[in-house]
Amino acid sequence: VRSLGRSAPTTVPGDAAAGKAIYNGKGGCAGCHMVGGVGGKLGPDLSAIGVMRSPSNLRTSIVEPDAAMVAGWVM
Repeated sequence: VRSLGRSAPTTVPGDAAAGKAIYNGKGGCAGCHMVGGVGGKLGPDLSAIGVMRSPSNLRTSIVEPDAAMVAGWVM
């Protein structure tokens, strides 16, 4: 059942190092989210988010975080 919602691997443009710097720095993402056991616990664990959500869905979640709230994480 868990594999039904997974997205096929997709190559997307971007700079992973720059994204990591924003995630850990001025973006403040690590204050709430965890990746690989490091970070906050207030938001969902993002360790496997790339295989569970499409690039388009992830972009929307970052640019418009209130567009689609995941059940169980609404505060």
